[in-house]
Amino acid sequence: AYMKKKFDTFWSNMDIHRNNAFSLTAMEAALSEGGEEWLEQLLPYISANFDYVVDYLEKNIPQIKTYAPDATYLMWLDCRELGLEQPELMERILAQHVKVNDGLFFGEMGRGFIRLNIACPRAQLERALCAMAKVMG
Repeated sequence: AYMKKKFDTFWSNMDIHRNNAFSLTAMEAALSEGGEEWLEQLLPYISANFDYVVDYLEKNIPQIKTYAPDATYLMWLDCRELGLEQPELMERILAQHVKVNDGLFFGEMGRGFIRLNIACPRAQLERALCAMAKVMG
């Protein structure tokens, strides 16, 4: 039971536990029914979201440094210049109902970092960053 709980927690934290009855059908449709058009629209949208996060943080929370995602929609944010311990950093962000990954989940080198999913509607990203700015300023 302990090993199963540990395994389930690992996959849940990696955010790849969401397979459901529709996953296979959706994947088949995307690959066989013209998913290329959707992908061609999605990639520039995610790229624009990345640019938005970089610009927003530079103007509003310059202590947080950004890193370009490498073939992913998960963006690492370096929060070390805020001078907060990891628990306080996470507590402040999560108290604003902003969901991010704790960098420490990925090991000690993740201390001071968070990981933000930017593959979402721009309005959702705007709300998250505004909420973060409230508690980081």
